[in-house]
Amino acid sequence: MGRASRAKRAARSERHAAEDANRRELATRHASPEYAAMIAVRTTDRSQAVMTAGLPGQEERLRRAHWEPRVPGDDGLGTWDQPTRGIRLMHSVSEEDDGEVWAHLSVSLRTWTLPEWRQLKEAQWLCYPDHAGIVVVAPKDEHVNVAEVLHVWTKLTGPPVLPDFRKLGQV
Repeated sequence: MGRASRAKRAARSERHAAEDANRRELATRHASPEYAAMIAVRTTDRSQAVMTAGLPGQEERLRRAHWEPRVPGDDGLGTWDQPTRGIRLMHSVSEEDDGEVWAHLSVSLRTWTLPEWRQLKEAQWLCYPDHAGIVVVAPKDEHVNVAEVLHVWTKLTGPPVLPDFRKLGQV
């Protein structure tokens, strides 16, 4: 094995160790009573009703596309994998500070690399084929990188949050 290969493996190993440490820290935070209280406030009867209404169609579309359920979610679809392509999605629904119900979808790859646009788009369309999804780039000082994951937010109640971009043609 050449020096460049060893250096790449070492860098990848360091990155994985840092991401594992971030995941452990996040898991510890998620196990805290404070986190449970925050989730309880955001999981309302309204968000549960919106989520429950969409689940059967979402589960059917995911299964048809060869996704497999891994971890059930109390606040959404939970975690699903597509083993042949090494893709994972995590889905939750909550009422946010604006009073609206939003879905959160995170998409990651088993290879520890960012998913491609096509993979993110397909996951979004399986869950919400009739809704616009929003990819957020956080301000630099608010960015938290736990792993190489892409996130899509979908507003499920209230008026649309995006302007109608079709006025200039197709989106």
